Amino acid sequence: MKNKKIEVYGRDLAQPLRTIEPPQGIRVVSACISHENDTPVIVAASEGDADHTIYAYTRDEAEPFWTYKKIKGRVEALCIKDIDSDEKLEVIVGSQDRNMRVLDQNGNLKWRYYLPDFVSTVDVCDVDRDGKLEVLAGCDDGQLCVFSREGDLLWTYQAYGSILTIRADDIDNDKNVEIAIGTENQLEVVRVVDQKRLLDLINECWSALQQQKPGEASLSEFLNHQSSSLRAFALHKMAEYHIHDKNDFKVFDTYVKDGSVEVRKALIQAVVMCYRINPQQAQYILLQLIMDSELDVRLTLVRQIGILMRNSRRNERENHWDDGFKFLQRLAKNNDRVVRRAVMR
Repeated sequence: MKNKKIEVYGRDLAQPLRTIEPPQGIRVVSACISHENDTPVIVAASEGDADHTIYAYTRDEAEPFWTYKKIKGRVEALCIKDIDSDEKLEVIVGSQDRNMRVLDQNGNLKWRYYLPDFVSTVDVCDVDRDGKLEVLAGCDDGQLCVFSREGDLLWTYQAYGSILTIRADDIDNDKNVEIAIGTENQLEVVRVVDQKRLLDLINECWSALQQQKPGEASLSEFLNHQSSSLRAFALHKMAEYHIHDKNDFKVFDTYVKDGSVEVRKALIQAVVMCYRINPQQAQYILLQLIMDSELDVRLTLVRQIGILMRNSRRNERENHWDDGFKFLQRLAKNNDRVVRRAVMR
């Protein structure tokens, strides 16, 4: 607000119950319910283009409980909520310096994530129904980024235009969360699929197919199917159940340039699962995927290299750890700051 006031209204909206006068105009504000006197219930970000400041206020005090100034771009979005179920509030901050920040209720930085474009909107919701809240960030380049409460990037979605606002909830009572994405010229609604339920259904279908024809025939059919989900599923099954030999990697190699991100991510998992069969060919495939143009693929590679190193057998551990560190060293030099951060974590 340019008049440098934050006004708090009751249900009837007749007169403000409380007026706060920050040191400068306010661009964005967020509030929550709390009965604690030493807990911020209102957070606000300054309007100015030079002095980028977040102000936090308790229930009754007119002076800021704390301020946070370590931001190099104008704050575009705020949300105040207990995201990690520790009965203490966190403040989620999206700003034009391309950082997604989470502060504790005393104004200390808990985690930060640098993104390709500035963050225009944020929300918090348990999108996958696992009992843990996720943090959502909508960006000016149209990327919706979903983070764990600890600050790990879980997945992204590309919207059709710059994202102006996002809201996540089960809007149709189907026990799945929908994410409403408002962009410059349209509204998109994305349903978050229950991955566990989906996998259970796919496995049920797979079991039924195996009773009708040999698994080898089904695998061959799925590997060449036009559906990327079925190709990815077939790669998983090939790695899990197939009697492995070195020729499997000739099949794997044909999917390095597959047009589907889902398939290339499944390929990485399959190659890691079969790594000990042909380490040399596995390295050849994974080295190609280090240069993949999609961030999700490179982040999957970082995670799977960690799994390779942790799950190696005792007699393979030294070689697999050496190989894993070589991959991580190359990934640590990736041009993308997000990939480098994933390696360090």
